[in-house]
Amino acid sequence: MIMAKKKPLAKKKTTTRKRKTPSKKTTTKKKPVYKGKRPSPSISATAVKTGTKRRGGSGKMYVAKAYVVNGKKVQRWVKA
Repeated sequence: MIMAKKKPLAKKKTTTRKRKTPSKKTTTKKKPVYKGKRPSPSISATAVKTGTKRRGGSGKMYVAKAYVVNGKKVQRWVKA
């Protein structure tokens, strides 16, 4: 009896999977807050238009408002 030769089993190819790179989230940069001794914004209220909102040194929001004091128009930062 003649035995047929068996072919050796072929090795399975091992493939390495490529890792998906995590997508970068677009983040908005926060404006730096100047934290000095002054709780209101470091910019003078007279340098901006009335109604302008800014974040102060205390971290709270302030609005520039106009007042009339002794017949003169002045602007001040008021907490929003």
